[in-house]
Amino acid sequence: MGIEFREFLMSLREHGELLEITKPVDLRDVAALVPQSDKGLLFSNVSGYRMPLVSGIFLSRNRLAMGLGVPYDKAEKKLRRAMEHPIDPAVVKEAPVKEIVLTGDQVDLYQLPVPIFSLLGDRDRPGSRIRDERRSLPPHAEGKKSHRH
Repeated sequence: MGIEFREFLMSLREHGELLEITKPVDLRDVAALVPQSDKGLLFSNVSGYRMPLVSGIFLSRNRLAMGLGVPYDKAEKKLRRAMEHPIDPAVVKEAPVKEIVLTGDQVDLYQLPVPIFSLLGDRDRPGSRIRDERRSLPPHAEGKKSHRH
């Protein structure tokens, strides 16, 4: 079995590869901050959200290899083997990912702090096809369409 996500973040922190930003940060600023850092970033205080956000954790060869649990020179071999010999997912009754389960009307994808990479990028967020007055684009951008199809 591979490394668990929380263990991976702990390992990044121990190896000086994860920087935690505790000051309040606007979600719109995350996309600009990540490329400026040589480390993965953990934003623990995203304004308007109750959960932290991690980004940039695979933007270096070293962190990518750490995520795979191998030295960098063995990463390609491990990835090739995984693609050539995929494994079936394991279904479990209990796991950290199931600590919070929302269903039906409880589900609100706008509660997820997804970074916005452009003015029109907000339209590509999960659930963004659903009109939401608190997240509408400025009037001058409403008529423009994304180049992604």
